[in-house]
Amino acid sequence: MGKEALYVPEESLPDVVRVLRAGLQTEAVPPEVKEALVRWCHEMCPGLPERIPKPAKVLKIGIDIGGVITKYPDVVLPLMNALRDNPLFEVHVLTDMPRKKALKMLRANKVTIHPDRLHACDYAKYGEQCKAVKAEELGLDMLWDDHMGYVSMADMPALRLFVMPDPTRDYYHPTWKTPGDDPSFGRVLQKKDAALDGQGSKKPRRPRQSKH
Repeated sequence: MGKEALYVPEESLPDVVRVLRAGLQTEAVPPEVKEALVRWCHEMCPGLPERIPKPAKVLKIGIDIGGVITKYPDVVLPLMNALRDNPLFEVHVLTDMPRKKALKMLRANKVTIHPDRLHACDYAKYGEQCKAVKAEELGLDMLWDDHMGYVSMADMPALRLFVMPDPTRDYYHPTWKTPGDDPSFGRVLQKKDAALDGQGSKKPRRPRQSKH
């Protein structure tokens, strides 16, 4: 055990023991450390159950960055934090922007997410299906997104929540920090490039009719 002393108020001991026991079931802990912690937990709160039942299924939730986290951080981030600390849920972040850019943005806004839970979806390869493909790959149960195309694929995942666009709110919340580089990425960038190549959503010009 470490040399540091940990002072815990007596009324908080049961909660500390519950957290420790839950962690001992899910984390890789050296046997000698695990044995010492189990003994300490039993000595501190002998009346608490030895094990916390594992959930039958951990629900995996995928949440979009742009237009969801960036637009409603005051609502989404507290919810993400609560779900992240609950063993019944596994929170993932999905985006169509480059992964390094997304990670930089999240860190700038102090969003706590394990790097392994941040996923870049390949719009160039899969188009509007890119997040459905990633959701299937990750085994997600739920996906939250503000782009209708990304939540239109049936059963990919089973529950798809469409965050209705709100034109009265900015895409980025006033408190949200954005990188100083080009904000175009993913779907937006592909459409911009296509338009420049003359293959995008530009309407074809009608041929001039000759005057007789």
